[in-house]
Amino acid sequence: MKLVDTSKLIEDTKKWDLSLLLFGLFVPTFLLLTWYFPLTRMLWDFIDTKIFFFLNSFIATNTISQHFWAFNNHRAMDWIHDGVMITFFCYFIKSAPKDKRTKAVAIFLFCILIMYVTITFVNKGIITNFFHFKRLSPSIIFDNAALLSEKVSFITVKDRSKSSFPGDHGTTAILFAIYTRYFMGNKLGFFASLYAIFFCLPRLICGAHFATDIIMGSFVIAIITSSIVLGTPIQYYLLTGFNKCLRAIKFSQKIKA
Repeated sequence: MKLVDTSKLIEDTKKWDLSLLLFGLFVPTFLLLTWYFPLTRMLWDFIDTKIFFFLNSFIATNTISQHFWAFNNHRAMDWIHDGVMITFFCYFIKSAPKDKRTKAVAIFLFCILIMYVTITFVNKGIITNFFHFKRLSPSIIFDNAALLSEKVSFITVKDRSKSSFPGDHGTTAILFAIYTRYFMGNKLGFFASLYAIFFCLPRLICGAHFATDIIMGSFVIAIITSSIVLGTPIQYYLLTGFNKCLRAIKFSQKIKA
């Protein structure tokens, strides 16, 4: 069974994708309106509370679950997540036809760049410094929350935050799923989506984030960013630039050899 769709390696266009741009505008706008409108906000707050206590219950008394989620919530796990995402791209590059592997590497660099720019300049820059949006995590708000840091002492975990919106891990995971689906096809995109859900779970279970930190924050940011980058010629110019640089490096190496 072929997992990778390499058709994006053949496409090379400057065209605008208006349907993608409209989707990237409509869906986030609709979600944010439901979050800010008082009546529907009450529903979202109810959903947030129910999801938190349901997920948080997994670490309330079960020692095995506490240790498992403590490990998955440790900073070292970020490196494993990075390794898994890189593995997806390595498989994509290896599956590409030989004459298209340079472009496959260019796509990998393109995705890394967009993820970095989104986290650094949107999550940590625009949202934090421009909108000044601060939100306490559920582990701070609810007195009866099960705190993983109090139940597991052998490892350091992050289970509380004074600025939980948006979730950086969630943004990275959703962007990864979007770009895997877009560039590598539905099959790998499906597995990337499952992994993205697992990627987000540790922070939700321990109470470092509300579900809406991911839905209204990470998801909305990822959708808007992706629709702008993939629905406009930005994608073409960045990929072309990376492709030319990689070919120039290969050419210089051939000359030296």
